Amino acid sequence: MCTAIRSKVTSALVDRYFDMSVRAGNRASYAGAFPIPATEASAARIRESGRADADSLGRARPADPARAWRASAARHRRSRLVMFPGLGHVPQEEDPAITVAAAIEFLNR
Repeated sequence: MCTAIRSKVTSALVDRYFDMSVRAGNRASYAGAFPIPATEASAARIRESGRADADSLGRARPADPARAWRASAARHRRSRLVMFPGLGHVPQEEDPAITVAAAIEFLNR
């Protein structure tokens, strides 16, 4: 994690994300949004792989994630891939102005 992003991760932010994750109904809602069943076999593959870069299904992440994102965006007629260099997994918190501008631009198309 780059220093600019690390400086934004406060104890209060970590607590907020934890509180949201354990709030009643949130786990079931999250699981419903990603209906890929987690099986004991997939969990075993993750444990056995010992790989820090294994995703929740035990597969290795793409070597070039940006290429995978571009391919995914190309399959959807109205999509637009927007990348925010230097931002991490929560760009809307790391740089609200730039992410809101991208969302407004998309909605105005």
